[in-house]
Amino acid sequence: MFNESHPPQNPYARPLQGGEFPPTPPEQQASLGQRVAGILLLLSSLAVYVEAGLTLKNPDRLNVLILFPAIFDMAIGAHLARGSAKYANWAIARAAAGMTLGLVLRKAIGPFAVGGQFVFYAALLGLLLGRAEALRTASMASVATLSLAFVSVALVGRSVNRYPLGVPLSALTGEISGDAVETVKGRFEPYEITFPKTGWYSHKVSPGTPQNIELDRWLARPDMDAHVIVVTERLDKSYMAIDRYISAVLKNSDTLSKIQGAPVTTPWELHPMTGRRLSLIENHNGLEIAAEYAFVAVYERAYYIKAFAAKDTAEKLKSEFASIIASFRLPPEVQNAASPDFEPNKVSTVVGKTLAYKITAPNEFWRLRTDENVQKTNNVIDKWLSRPDVDSHVLIIAEELDQGMIEPDAYADAVIEGLKKEGVDLVVDNRVPWAKFPTEGRRLSISGTRKGTLIKYEYGMWAKQKRAYQVMAFTSAEYYPITKDEMANAINSFEPAP
Repeated sequence: MFNESHPPQNPYARPLQGGEFPPTPPEQQASLGQRVAGILLLLSSLAVYVEAGLTLKNPDRLNVLILFPAIFDMAIGAHLARGSAKYANWAIARAAAGMTLGLVLRKAIGPFAVGGQFVFYAALLGLLLGRAEALRTASMASVATLSLAFVSVALVGRSVNRYPLGVPLSALTGEISGDAVETVKGRFEPYEITFPKTGWYSHKVSPGTPQNIELDRWLARPDMDAHVIVVTERLDKSYMAIDRYISAVLKNSDTLSKIQGAPVTTPWELHPMTGRRLSLIENHNGLEIAAEYAFVAVYERAYYIKAFAAKDTAEKLKSEFASIIASFRLPPEVQNAASPDFEPNKVSTVVGKTLAYKITAPNEFWRLRTDENVQKTNNVIDKWLSRPDVDSHVLIIAEELDQGMIEPDAYADAVIEGLKKEGVDLVVDNRVPWAKFPTEGRRLSISGTRKGTLIKYEYGMWAKQKRAYQVMAFTSAEYYPITKDEMANAINSFEPAP
């Protein structure tokens, strides 16, 4: 008698040589389908380790949890490929887990690749269950091989930020449409932007945005998963101060919560006064996104461009992003638009109306208000220059007495008292003789709070005999650092009437 679980060895069998495995009992021999499944599991685990190796350059994309199933796949795949069905049930359980829990681990690679993985493991089950006949083995092996190739391309592409199937898949899902674009015009507001011939496509834009803000255009380069959006905003017969616009955009888009530190803007070369550039690294669910912003605000309109991609991809596309942003153009009628409260033509030297004094606008961004607008606002004011993009102003009050004499210090005291009577809680920061007119003139710097807003005033006061002038410049404390020198230049350009 012998133990059936340990059958006797054949006494006539050839002794095993070094490196040889004992023969597998018939009941533990893998079918052809299971052997093919084992080979596919080995290839699958190899693809995972290739992906992991490539992802070392982008550790934020490395999911270490996928390495453990790959070790398991290699072990049971080797047994099956060698012809042993000892762990076939483990392989079946593994394939079932790959169709369920495995998809959760792989959700970041996109719906098509996740679907490919599901099909791969479903085909594996078709090879593992029972003893698949030749037709089933051939069909399931073909499906599994194609699915594995598809998923591997997606995984490797994601690791090196290249997506060879990006264009056809994006077209299939309807995310992009038409041929690659070059020059694109605005849909809701006028502008033009040009793209290089590297495969940029119009991306689907979801309808419906808050109030009068529009995601006007969305362009994508699917092979690099890179994007450019253009957002437009229509203002109601007003100007938007550029820095306030940037703050509102970053706050409303929740960008500030995704970055470290405070954003630092620089002037945009195309629009040095009314535009800004900004570079940010944003964290989106653990993935670092590099974004290049460009903002510009003109009368009645504001625009911003955002070019973005994964951090290492954005580095490769840095010059491409720069050329796209640099190509942005506004039509002259939009770029030079002005409120009807201002004279239509740009101004340099302004000549007084009450008295023939002269004052020079600091630069082309300062506009002269119409006499009608000035009189409607305050008929004491003679001329009024404004830089509307940063809410800064220079106005002139000219006075001439019928009798008596005006003394410079007494005149300065009277102006300060007048501000106090208007409800301005003020502090005189500086009071000195006006260097240009040391006898007749006084220069004052005043900080005053009006209706809860801190205002910075710069005064040039001139008084001689029966004539007196106030050259009054003012802006909020927020914009004072920007226009402080411009306001000082305007004041110092003043020339009294002969």
